[in-house]
Formats: sequence, C-alpha cells, structure tokens
Amino acid sequence: MAKETKTRKKSAKTEQKKKKKVANKSTNDPTNKNRESYLAALGLYEQALNALQSCEFQNAAQRFNKVIDEFPEEKELHERSRLYLRVCQRKSQPQFIPESFEEQMYAATLAINEGTQDQALKYLELAAQKEPDSDHIHYMLALAHVNGGEIDVALTHLQRAIELNPDNRFFVQQESSFELLHDNEMFQQVIETSSDTSDTSDTSDTLDTLDTSMDTEENHFSY
Repeated sequence: MAKETKTRKKSAKTEQKKKKKVANKSTNDPTNKNRESYLAALGLYEQALNALQSCEFQNAAQRFNKVIDEFPEEKELHERSRLYLRVCQRKSQPQFIPESFEEQMYAATLAINEGTQDQALKYLELAAQKEPDSDHIHYMLALAHVNGGEIDVALTHLQRAIELNPDNRFFVQQESSFELLHDNEMFQQVIETSSDTSDTSDTSDTLDTLDTSMDTEENHFSY
C-alpha cells in the first residue's frame, strides 16, 4: 500500500514537470512571440488609422510613429505607417487661402486642372464678387460647370463670357472640355448668336465710319 502511494506521488510529480516544460516551451517559442508582437503592432496601427479617419492628425501621427519605433520587425506596417505619416503632415499644415483676385483665379485654375471642380467654383465665386463682369471669370465658371456635368449652367456662363468678350467664341471652339457640347443645339445657338452680334457690331461701326467720312466730304465741298 505504501509502495502504491509512493508510485502515485512520483507519477504526479512527473506529470507536473511535463506541464511546466510545455508551458515554458510555449512561452519561449519565437513563433508565438512574433505572433503576439504582430498583433500588438497591428492593433496600434488600426488605432492610428481610426484617428486619421477622424481627422485627429496629431494623434494619428503619434501612433504611426510608435508602430515604427516600438515594433522594428514589422517592416510591412512601417511602409504603410510612413505613407500615412506624410498624409498627417500634409493635412496638419495650414492651408493657403487666396484673398486677392489674382490669387483666387490662379487657385481656381489649379483646381480645375486637378479635377476638383467644387474647389474651383468656390474660388471663382469669391473672385466674381470682386469683378462680376469679368469675361474671364464667366469663361472659367463655364469650364468648371461643364467638367462637373452641369451643362445648362455652363452654357449660361459661356454665353455671358462671349457677350462680354466675343473673342471667347474662338477659345471655346479650341477648348477640349467643350468638345462634348459641339452637337448641343443650345451651344450652337450661343456661338451663332454671338457671331451674329459681333458681325452686326462690326457692320454698324463700319457704317458709322462711312457716315463720318461723308459728312467730312460734304463740309469740304460746301466751301
């Protein structure tokens, strides 16, 4: 009976030693440690992304930097973190606000070229408050609206631009953004009406010149 008790105690001790070895092996397993490190880095990276999406750029930048500094082995997360760090830096910088007419027109031109029509319209509307009868503004407004798919509004501004400066009729025909309007009936009317108005104006000016010339000759022969 005493022998059997000793055997059981020995078996229990042996089993405990085995469990400790398994536990130590699990703790010291480099694969397991790498997994834990990756999950910790990933969690911090996700927190940084959430902060970035909430426009908390300083908070996001701090967390992206932590991913880089505290988890040197996570190279893939480093690349992504550096990419978003540049976004945070750019968004944190104070934005330039154009105030003069020239600055607003320049900013509008850049916005149109970059395809941000809403931003372009914002600058053009500010510029229009300073010079509402500028043919350049109406031409640019037509360009921004046609790029944004607002054809009717674009044609209204286009007509006004040509009324203010008939030379815009030629620029319109060369502008690639207006090519989709070439078959538009209203567009054709705008171009033709402007052409007729210009021709009539030129004819009127010519007749006035002839009348003045005739008056001069009559006065000359009256003596």
